[in-house]
This record gives sequence, C-alpha cells and structure tokens, in this order.
Amino acid sequence: MDHVKRTEAKARLLIDFGGGKKRAFRGDVVEGMTVYDALVASKEAAGLSFSLQGDMIDEIDGVKNNSHEWRYYVNGKPATLSPQFEEVD
Repeated sequence: MDHVKRTEAKARLLIDFGGGKKRAFRGDVVEGMTVYDALVASKEAAGLSFSLQGDMIDEIDGVKNNSHEWRYYVNGKPATLSPQFEEVD
C-alpha cells in the first residue's frame, strides 16, 4: 500500500487457535485495507507468520488448516470474500 490514507478507525485482529491460545493485534486502518493487509501489518509489527494457498489462509503461526478452514469475520460478520479482497471498514 504505497499511498496510504489513514482513517480514524482502528483494526483489531484476534486469532483464536483453540485450546485457549490466542494472539491479538491492534492498529490503524488505512483506506482500502483488506484482511490480508491486516495480516501483513501484524507480521511486520509482531512477527506473525502466515501462508496462503491460492486465496485461502493455509497456516497461521505454524497452525495448519488441516481438516478445518480458517474462518474470519469483519465487524462480527462472516467474511464473504478471500482475505485479499475483504476490506476492513
């Protein structure tokens, strides 16, 4: 995101690995920011690791998407697009 326009909004990224293990991140939202952008920002700020397989999240911090899909929500609602296109608003 070369030219970023910051908004007043803040994004909160909460990753629930199950079994009580969670990681949380908070940061500024920029205009047009996607879920993927939030993952990248968390990677750069706090060393979060993740990988994609096609347009789906395959692994986060070493936890693979084996028999269950990683699910994500934006403003409490299930996302309908892949992480690269689902905007954080």
